[in-house]
Amino acid sequence: MRRNSRRRRGLVRTAWAGVAAASLLAAPALADTITIRADEWCPYTCEPKADKPGYLIEIAKRVFEAAGHKVDYRLLPWPRAVSEVRKGAYTAIAGGGAADTPGFALTQPMGEAVTELAFRKGEKIEYKGPDSLKGLRLGAPAGVVSWGAGIDEYIAAHKDDPKSVDMSGGEDAYEVNLKKLLAHRVDVIVDDGNVLGWLTRRLGVAGKIETVVVLREDDVYIAFSPANGKSADYAALLDQGVEKLRASGELAKILARYGLSDWRH
Repeated sequence: MRRNSRRRRGLVRTAWAGVAAASLLAAPALADTITIRADEWCPYTCEPKADKPGYLIEIAKRVFEAAGHKVDYRLLPWPRAVSEVRKGAYTAIAGGGAADTPGFALTQPMGEAVTELAFRKGEKIEYKGPDSLKGLRLGAPAGVVSWGAGIDEYIAAHKDDPKSVDMSGGEDAYEVNLKKLLAHRVDVIVDDGNVLGWLTRRLGVAGKIETVVVLREDDVYIAFSPANGKSADYAALLDQGVEKLRASGELAKILARYGLSDWRH
């Protein structure tokens, strides 16, 4: 769904990648700089210099720095982040789904996203498919390739009709989208439930909207560039690191900082 399916299930992993990652964990390796790019999509990926840069980023830093690597995390608009990482300009994108990262080396799922439609309080409708959106102006962040529940097709069919679909771009697209809803510039917005919850709490507007869940589960990943020969190793190393954090209880502590619990529970 966000972008990506903000995400779709499914992951192909070669056996040698796990073996290689195990060897990286077992012996000192040359230090690499892991360049991670994402748009601002809190609580997954937030402002790099903030006390809470996003739980995906905190996990990545904890794992890679323990292995002797350095993490360089910065924000880019999502379409550009995907494009640049695909070309190999950067190592990975954080917060993507399988649908918009074909050919990338994916971690195991690092969270579950939920696609929601948000309305102003008292204006919620029952969603029975894309036809339910007719007559409404839908606000959506640009660059998302898989929201599911027929929303992708609806956006594609009406992207040139500003009375039906209003797209927000840039690093703060999700916040802009919400503000458009509250300002009556759009009638409904599509967003990830965790992102929407984070934004409404931060802006103090949780009581001003109500939501409809249209797709309950979608996996979130950190995805490594298909142009980088070390990508499968990085993904496998991160997977093993997450398991160590889970076993030690550190993963639960990181997630609690964002009001979240382990996606496996």
